[in-house]
Amino acid sequence: MRGSLPVLAVLLAALTLGPWALAAEPQTYGCYFILDGLRGDMAKKYAEQGVMPNLKKYFLDRGVWVDQATSVFPSITGAAVSSLVTGAFPGRHRLPSLYFFERQERKYYVLYTVKGSKLFNKMLDDKRTKTIFEHFPGKSDTWAIGLQVNRGADSKIPIEWGMKYKPLVIRAKVGEFFRSLKRGLLGGDRARLVVIYNGWFDHAQHGKGPEAEALKQDYVLADWQLGEAIKAYQEQGIFDRTYFVLASDHGQLTFDKRVNIWDFIKGNYHLPVVEYDWVKIFPGLPLDWDTRNPKDYQDYAMVVTAGEAHALLYFAKPLPGGGRDWDHRPSWDELRHYPTGKGEYADSIEVARNQDAVDFVVGKRYEDGCVWVFGKGKAQARIERKEGPNGSSYRYTVAEGDTDPLKFMNEPRVRSLVNRNAGDTTGSMFFSDSEWQVATCLTNYPDAVAQLFQAFDSDRAPDLFISGAPGYYLIGTTWDGDISRHGALNKYESHTTLAVSGPGLVKESVLTARSVDAVPTLLHCLQVPHDPGLMDGRVLPAVEARLMGPNESSSVKTRFSPFLDQVRRLAELAAIQGGLQRIGVGGNNDVARLLEVQKHYQEMADLVTTQSAALVRSFVGSSVPDSDIQDLIRLVRALAPDDLELVKPTIKEIARALRNKELGAALRATLKSPGN
Repeated sequence: MRGSLPVLAVLLAALTLGPWALAAEPQTYGCYFILDGLRGDMAKKYAEQGVMPNLKKYFLDRGVWVDQATSVFPSITGAAVSSLVTGAFPGRHRLPSLYFFERQERKYYVLYTVKGSKLFNKMLDDKRTKTIFEHFPGKSDTWAIGLQVNRGADSKIPIEWGMKYKPLVIRAKVGEFFRSLKRGLLGGDRARLVVIYNGWFDHAQHGKGPEAEALKQDYVLADWQLGEAIKAYQEQGIFDRTYFVLASDHGQLTFDKRVNIWDFIKGNYHLPVVEYDWVKIFPGLPLDWDTRNPKDYQDYAMVVTAGEAHALLYFAKPLPGGGRDWDHRPSWDELRHYPTGKGEYADSIEVARNQDAVDFVVGKRYEDGCVWVFGKGKAQARIERKEGPNGSSYRYTVAEGDTDPLKFMNEPRVRSLVNRNAGDTTGSMFFSDSEWQVATCLTNYPDAVAQLFQAFDSDRAPDLFISGAPGYYLIGTTWDGDISRHGALNKYESHTTLAVSGPGLVKESVLTARSVDAVPTLLHCLQVPHDPGLMDGRVLPAVEARLMGPNESSSVKTRFSPFLDQVRRLAELAAIQGGLQRIGVGGNNDVARLLEVQKHYQEMADLVTTQSAALVRSFVGSSVPDSDIQDLIRLVRALAPDDLELVKPTIKEIARALRNKELGAALRATLKSPGN
């Protein structure tokens, strides 16, 4: 297995070798590693133990490392890798999974096949998002290695998604091609961006489990691959001008029980169902999916797609007299009262929520735009979203008398954000997506509020998503005896890796970020202009603060708003801590609760201290235009009194350090303005 990996080094050498005499060579380069399934906690553990020395040397010791990086929902490769390449949630790029149904086309797609894997670029939305490659205007700027989602790449070397990764076989098949490619590149331009996708690591985990001792050798090989790639940049003298990003699309979780989702659907819904079990149809290498698409969907009331730890349930809209309309979704009332034939009706949500293999069910009530989450028993919650000048904000409501399906009420860090009044429509309990992200990152359902809502932004989204309960695999048979899975929303399957290193960056630890932040962060490092409106990700503040450039995403609001969210959250934790101390402790549970709140408060206080220093640096550099300071003055002037009080120390520090003393005085004046 080790012998196959030099293929990558040969290719990268081809990208960087040769007698160039470039008139205007780029100042910076980018190398973006995507290791499928690399869980961040395991990567960091093995780096610190010396198992992954290259990861430690080039990322942990000299770059920005995200401790709690989170994936998208569902945490399945088709949706999650597309997010890593576009910086967009699945609801924006329109790939809700590796398996989904197109209502208008009446077609069930399975992209985990040789034929299906060629459709990724076609299926990606081309109006609301771009791939990272499409931001580079040159003709030989970008290379995609081993990546099926490669729209816009100038050179592409894909490896089929449905192909079992056997590196020795791959080496034998493409080794000569790589050698001819190297010869053809001599005298050509260096690639500005190289994206390398490693999929065999995910396959190894499926067979061994993410924490198994037997997988350690695969971590060693993955790390060696990183080192070989980075060495190519060192040998060509451009290492000090290269930004390296390491990311993964999802984590993994072991299971010990298998449930065939279609048997459960047919046995409980009593509906004619279009089913597709690609493992049973194509044992070994899956070739095609079209043979299972029925000629007439009018004969079916339901389409079910499933992948490992999640399932997508699509329902036809029932018509009077027993007909079915596949062009339109059923109403919420119809889903809760769906005709099963012979005058009988079923609540489609109740049928699913209490199954042992189901963790929770989530669906969107399109009549009022709310997303509902249903857990066991009476557990249910409502998620609302509203858009504002600073982005999206969310309200999460658990009705009185019901229990919280995501158990946020049990988390001191999150409890203050949860709305318990189901009738509250005042909007007073909306919090920004950053606040929810930070508050939930250490819970069992990280970033769930934003992720569950975005999943329904696509027209390809199902009527209901199922997130599988831990310990269960939702396909009755597995590929090659797999023992671990992903696709659900929980802290193990959502835990990814995200790290950035390169010129100007120093060792820094970030509490949390999303996988979609990788693309805007790398584009910012390379000073490649892009439209933030085409992405859901943001430039990592720790990176942006040190690398201010002419990037549109580097707006003052983009820099300032996340910091404001963090200091607000710190104030909330301080209030919770103070309340608990005033109430007093009356037992071991109270003591434990107070200690946990104190721990989270200290974590947030450390984060705020770090981000405050980064924010100050971002405004006082010699290249910062006066217009940025003027924008900051306008932002501060518009703050509510409570918010102003929270950020006063940081604003004073910025004003004190500004080279333009006149603007510094103007900024200080905003802190004393009667309008504030």
